[in-house]
Amino acid sequence: MRSKCHMKYFISLFVICIGIAILVVHWPFDNTQLPQVEQIIATSSIPEIATTTIATTTEIIEPVIKPFTILLVPGHDALFGGAAYKNINERDLAVEISDNIASILYGETDYRVIVARSTTTWNPILQDYFDSNKQAIIDFKNAKQAEEKALLKSGEKKYVADIADHSDATPRSSVQLYGMNKWSNENDVDLIIHIHFNDSWRKNMALPGGFKGFSIYVPERQMINSSTSIAIAENIFDELKTILTPEIVGNRKNSLIEDQSLIAVGASGTLNKPGMLIEYGYIYEKPLRTAVDRENMLKLMAEKTVLGIKNYVKIKDNE
Repeated sequence: MRSKCHMKYFISLFVICIGIAILVVHWPFDNTQLPQVEQIIATSSIPEIATTTIATTTEIIEPVIKPFTILLVPGHDALFGGAAYKNINERDLAVEISDNIASILYGETDYRVIVARSTTTWNPILQDYFDSNKQAIIDFKNAKQAEEKALLKSGEKKYVADIADHSDATPRSSVQLYGMNKWSNENDVDLIIHIHFNDSWRKNMALPGGFKGFSIYVPERQMINSSTSIAIAENIFDELKTILTPEIVGNRKNSLIEDQSLIAVGASGTLNKPGMLIEYGYIYEKPLRTAVDRENMLKLMAEKTVLGIKNYVKIKDNE
């Protein structure tokens, strides 16, 4: 009796299970009851993966452009030497032109100007170089002069007599002039301009002389710095002749004066860099006699010199 009851119980349970299975199979499946894959990703705590290219920071290094460096050397010493007419001194006029050129180019990143001295003292950089390297400068000069003599003796270089006469340098000025050449070679200077005014002997030095006009001295064509020096000087000459009269030197007018023995332009191969010496006129000429005219003329001379330099640099950059 008891086993029969058990049997009925298992049969009933089996029938109920079958019924439940049938209901589950045929019950309509509602997919809104389960979250979609997109919804899972959106609500997940996992950070979203960017599908765009990952941005990276690349530092662009601009090329460093070296400024065109000009060393301006007012003629003679700060306190003595040079031409004089009444109360006008060449050494002071040369500083004024140099300062005017420096002022015009001040703030232009393409140019750097170094003025060798003021009306009272030498530029500390150069003065320190002269003092610290005096014997090295003398040795440099002697070695270069020995090389020059050997070249002339062997015939590799031809001696060319200077058109104009030059005064001999004192031991002090020799160290300064050769020292500036040596310093310029070592410090990547692009142009050295020595600034002067001329004078002529006459019976009465209180009266104006008969000579007039400006001139530019450049290295003689056999010298190592000749070609570039001449190219720059030609551009400056063309600008200066619009306000000044070129001097007749040795029956030559409207041309540059090539020179082998001027220390300023690299005598004995002592200057690798372009160099020139500009005589802006004679100290007694009319535009320099009064303070107002002199100030205006010195400004014009500086402006025209800068234009000539810029004309050369522009041509060079376009080559």
